[in-house]
Amino acid sequence: MVLLATPSHPTGGIALPIEGGRWLVGLVGTGDDRPPRDPDAFDRFRRGLRDPAISEVVSTGHPVGEVALHRQTDNRRHHYERVPGWPAGLLVVGDALCAFDPIYGQGVTVAAQEALALRRTLERGLRPGDERRLLRAFARVLAVPWSVATGEDRRFPTSVGAPPTRVEAVLGWWGGELGRLAAHGDTLASDSLSRVYHLMATPLLLFRPGLVGHAVRARLRGLGPPNPRPEITSASPA
Repeated sequence: MVLLATPSHPTGGIALPIEGGRWLVGLVGTGDDRPPRDPDAFDRFRRGLRDPAISEVVSTGHPVGEVALHRQTDNRRHHYERVPGWPAGLLVVGDALCAFDPIYGQGVTVAAQEALALRRTLERGLRPGDERRLLRAFARVLAVPWSVATGEDRRFPTSVGAPPTRVEAVLGWWGGELGRLAAHGDTLASDSLSRVYHLMATPLLLFRPGLVGHAVRARLRGLGPPNPRPEITSASPA
């Protein structure tokens, strides 16, 4: 269950069933409107969300751990592939190369893709210049998730950094259109966004003709009713 933060409603949360019959509950906010560490204040923040679904899950159970905070949500990228005279034997991977806002859940996947590229190189044996070639390969891996994370974050008024390019602005607008389709029951839009955002498919999937047709139809006929709220009966995954 996910309650997305949006520019007009900059708070949200998530509740996921995990092992041992427990649920992992997280809250998110932007700017000064952020979830606190104090358990009582954390509960007040949760109850203040625009939809009670997260609170309904929490109310059927009890906390089994302390509140943990994560304040490092910047998107940070280093273009080491552009550094002249890169030294032999030195390679930068993972968050040291590019750190993402963790709300999008892309960092581990990107690091795994970098590890696969490194393994392929090591299997055939290192050659002179492989460090630079690997950094360029890593940059290609980073292109899509970086665009997703920074494009989404730029929609919020608290965002800092360079303004979006015209292409990024168009892509951000189109992603918003598809998000609205998904929120109103369009399974093609939902599946396409999920596959691209989770790095399981090329971004070209977002421009398949069927999606364009669905967006045009929604403009002409309306979006239709939103997805129904989940029925909360128990905090047990069963």
